[in-house]
Order: sequence, then C-alpha cells, then structure tokens
Amino acid sequence: MSINTNKNFSQSLPVEIQNVIADLENHKNSLTPNRFEKAYATIKGLGLLSPNIDAIAKLTSEKERNTTITYLTGLLAEPGFSEGRNEEEVSKFLTGRVNLLLQNYQLASAENQLQDFFSNAFKGDPCFNGRVAKLEEWGAKSRFNLQEESLRNTGYSTQLANKYLELLYEMGEKQPNAALTMDNFIGFMRQLSNYQSEHQQFVESSQFPTIWTVVKLAFGS
Repeated sequence: MSINTNKNFSQSLPVEIQNVIADLENHKNSLTPNRFEKAYATIKGLGLLSPNIDAIAKLTSEKERNTTITYLTGLLAEPGFSEGRNEEEVSKFLTGRVNLLLQNYQLASAENQLQDFFSNAFKGDPCFNGRVAKLEEWGAKSRFNLQEESLRNTGYSTQLANKYLELLYEMGEKQPNAALTMDNFIGFMRQLSNYQSEHQQFVESSQFPTIWTVVKLAFGS
C-alpha cells in the first residue's frame, strides 16, 4: 500500500515527550546501548504518533492506519495497533497508547524508579505492538507492587483479608461436598462486590485488592 507522503504529518515531539527523552538521556550511562536504543525508539515513536492521531484516525482501514504509523515512526505497527470501528474509537485507542507512556513515566518519576523504567519497560518484541505491550506490563506490575506495599502499611488489610476468608468459609459450609460451581462462584463474587461498595471510604475502587493479595496478607506472607 502506498503512503501519501505529501500529507501534513507533524514531525514535532510534544513537550511532555521531550521531557521523557531528556530524562532518558540523563540515564544513558547506566543503560546498555540496546536498552537505551529500545527506550529511545519507543518513546520517540509514541511522540511522533501523538500530534498525528487525528489525521491517522480519519483513515478508514486499519491496514492503512498501521502502514502510515510504521512510515511515520519507523516502528512496525501490526494488526491490532490502531483498531476501532470509527474515527472516534481509533483516536481514543491511539491516545490511550500515548497516555500509557506518560502515566508510567510519571509513576516511575514519583516512585524514584526511572532507572528500572528505562531499563525494563521497553525490552519487548521489536514491533510497535510488542513494545507497547511491554510498557503496559511494566506499569501493571509496578502498580501491583505499590498496592501490595500500601496494603501492608494500612490497618485495613487484615480486616479485608479476614472478610474474604469468612466469605470463602461460608461458601464452603453451604456446599461442603460439592465442587465449586459457576453459580456459587458468582454468588461469592457478588458478596465481594457488595463488601467493596460498603468500604469505599477505606479503599478506592481502583486500588481494591485482589483476593490473592489480601489472603496472602492475612497469613503475613
């Protein structure tokens, strides 16, 4: 598929992306050349994508959008990179990819994890999809670790864990000899959801712990 190179694509990087690159440059000496190049290419690629999202979203086929993104950034955008049923969905999806970088950078900066961020958040597959997937994985893992640490430092962790265990035992007593069925599992999850709603003053919805996390905390592991 041919690309219309006369299209007015911006080659300017947004200021917030320039700030990320400046921080990356400050950590260059502590990174391997390969890690630095991967981080730089991914950050720059998302930076080049950012000001051109509206123009790219107007392209009607994902194949054309991905080909254009590959041409613009030098990173291979494979199927699934710019999906969406209409212009609005595509724009929102691509904006989310750029925001993923900025949010994880802000998290790393706030938690003094920039070294780990630049070293490990960009070492995925060489295609654009793989790079973004690795960035997403790094963010999810870092947030989970912070959440677990936060739970260990709050008096509510044991309370929540004990409630989970209480509900688990209650479910087992009702059907002590029966295998876990979809119906009683759904019932259990509904009780957990209700308990979560009752304790919003203690734990924000976005931080509400997983069953596994709080059960581990209950046993001090």
